Amino acid sequence: MPIQTVFLDAGGVLVNPNWTRVSDALGRHGVRVAAADLAAAEPRVKKQLDTGATIQVTNDQQRGWTYFNLVLSACGVPRSAATDAALAELHAYHQTSNLWESVPDEVVPALTALRGFGYRLVVVSNANGTLRRAFARLGLLDAVDALFLGSGPAIPRDGQSDCVLAGVWTGFPRGATIRMRIAPAVPASARDAIRRVADQVSAATLGVLAVSVEAAEGDPIPGLNEVTVAVTEASRCASPGCVQRTFAGRGVLRSVEVIEPVGQAPTVYAQHAVGSGVLGLCRIDARSIGGAGDSLMSGGPGIQPGDAASVLTALDLAATQAVWSSALAPGAARRDFLALGLVNIQVGERRRAKP
Repeated sequence: MPIQTVFLDAGGVLVNPNWTRVSDALGRHGVRVAAADLAAAEPRVKKQLDTGATIQVTNDQQRGWTYFNLVLSACGVPRSAATDAALAELHAYHQTSNLWESVPDEVVPALTALRGFGYRLVVVSNANGTLRRAFARLGLLDAVDALFLGSGPAIPRDGQSDCVLAGVWTGFPRGATIRMRIAPAVPASARDAIRRVADQVSAATLGVLAVSVEAAEGDPIPGLNEVTVAVTEASRCASPGCVQRTFAGRGVLRSVEVIEPVGQAPTVYAQHAVGSGVLGLCRIDARSIGGAGDSLMSGGPGIQPGDAASVLTALDLAATQAVWSSALAPGAARRDFLALGLVNIQVGERRRAKP
């Protein structure tokens, strides 16, 4: 059988740590070490981390930051309060943007050549949920056909906005109570918009899901069955890249992190935090439903941020209630929706018999 698909790792293959950023962060805390020296030390540290002793007593997350301490040690820099502070700063950046953001010169030409031979390219990585956004920022997203992350799969070209999985319902598990924590920097108008829609979740899911909304201290990191909302001045958070998801299973959300740019419309906060985040709704083309005001999730050509309805409309509620009143659960595939008549048949599809 001929080879059809090439599977690639991300870190250490397509992207490397940004050692210049690491060096700069250390410098801000009084630790001087050149980016070139850090990069040169990395191969030896990788070999050390791959030994059985290290693998058996750590997990991926622990190894990630043990790795940086080992790189510093290989450069003759002992661990200290200053290095810990620098690494904490870098970890915060990694959680929102991904520190593995240096693309070797040969990567894009190699990917282009592989595609020229007719191979499909799939990235399989244990990276966090920011990798998809990082790949888009680095110009790599269109160079591969799919990403599968440790937090769950993300398909680059699924033809839908704010839908992280192609043809799979993404949502919190039935019966969950979702804790939503909102950072202090989120404007009052946005907090009010989120609360208005959060108050509709019980009705939208016929009581299957519940949401509690509370103020957070600082910029929160979401835990199990949590959605957090924060704001940043960084341009990396241009929509729709501000919604980060982690998964407990196929299509089953563990957590959602929403990070909006300064000046974002309050309605967009509600779309991302409650519409996409809690309910797993995708954006819908306003031209298909009669206008932007007919759905909280309206989007499409000519629709500006904030043009959509400010709450779940009668159309939204009818759609969500039809799904939540069925036997389906997050992780259900499009064919399952077709079998129950919950979505329309498209060209090339067949309705499967009801189970």
